[in-house]
Amino acid sequence: MPTSKRGWWDWSKTTTAEYLLRHSLSKIDSQHFWDLMDALPEESIAEIERELIEKTLKTYHLQSDTLF
Repeated sequence: MPTSKRGWWDWSKTTTAEYLLRHSLSKIDSQHFWDLMDALPEESIAEIERELIEKTLKTYHLQSDTLF
């Protein structure tokens, strides 16, 4: 669901992002965020999604009918 990116900082503090990234979010400023927004070409998202789903199904031995 598209929303404003202005609330990213407040939202990120409610997640486990710092733990998972093993990096303090206070060192990531808004310019860093915007730079990363342009790092991934939009055309590559569908292929990345396909690969992630394929690897997840194989790794965890999931059947596609069990996913919601």
